[in-house]
Amino acid sequence: MQVCSFVVHANLALCSKLRTSNQYACTGVMSSGIGPTAARSDEVARRNSRKKPVENQDQDSFLQRLGPGLITGASDDDPSGIGTYSQAGAQLGFGIGWTMLITYPLMAAIQEISGRIGRVTGHGIAGNVCRNFPAPVIWSMTVLLFIANTINVAADLGAMGDALKLLIGGPGTLYVVVFGAVSVIAQIFFNYERYVSILKWLTLVLFAYVIALFLAKVPWGEALKGCSFLSSNGMGPS
Repeated sequence: MQVCSFVVHANLALCSKLRTSNQYACTGVMSSGIGPTAARSDEVARRNSRKKPVENQDQDSFLQRLGPGLITGASDDDPSGIGTYSQAGAQLGFGIGWTMLITYPLMAAIQEISGRIGRVTGHGIAGNVCRNFPAPVIWSMTVLLFIANTINVAADLGAMGDALKLLIGGPGTLYVVVFGAVSVIAQIFFNYERYVSILKWLTLVLFAYVIALFLAKVPWGEALKGCSFLSSNGMGPS
């Protein structure tokens, strides 16, 4: 995602520079003319240059400004994670609800720290690591990250194949291969802007959690008890 974000920012910077250069060129040509017509043209050019940022600002809605951050946050709720949550809930019920009171502040702090590091330095995690650690450390982290991502992607594809098998039946292995092939082809051959637009719409799938909350008959008394360090099955901390 950092590479995608870099491409987007580079394209925006290039377009901004080209637009600025064209404005300067048009203004210079018009101002070099002689007579009232050239003066009027120069004034029109300056007026249009002042209006363009306002028009662009009005056209860029909140949804249009959403990009890699939204997609990255939604993709963190991956199929392997959903499978893990489902298994933990089926086996332990609400007995481990108290862990949310501990893990949520830690996760929020990590997100805040990462955001502030990027805002202050102008670089992501990889960029800052490369600027502050020697090459052996970077290569070691790269190898470990490659192994972790490979296992994570395999778990995601396996969970997706199993989920589709539960819905329509059939060979789960074939579904895994199809999902993997579609993902690779989309990343290689799809236009970046088009692909981002598709992924942004797919983030609406997260509303399934909200729908499931209203459809499921949640025993709120037991749920609150599980979050109060007094779970009935002894899973709470001593």
